[in-house]
Amino acid sequence: MVLKFVCFAGEADSHVFGSLSDGVFEGKVVSAKDGAFYVEKAHHYFPKEANATFHSVIYHADNVTDPYEHMRTGMKNSATDSISSMKNSAP
Repeated sequence: MVLKFVCFAGEADSHVFGSLSDGVFEGKVVSAKDGAFYVEKAHHYFPKEANATFHSVIYHADNVTDPYEHMRTGMKNSATDSISSMKNSAP
């Protein structure tokens, strides 16, 4: 089941997007004032047999480090530059 809600808790520019699997939500919550939070199943980080106390891990987007960000940024700029040069060279 995929869920998408337009707003929550009186924040007009907020939204939630995710899914329910085995009764557990997994997705992204975006608050207009607090930023983005990710909700993932705990078994992605802890072995199921070692964890019987909680089912989810929630963390803020500011706590995520993307080791490949520089590569994606470079590709995005290169693609954008290529498209711009093609547009500019067209008659």
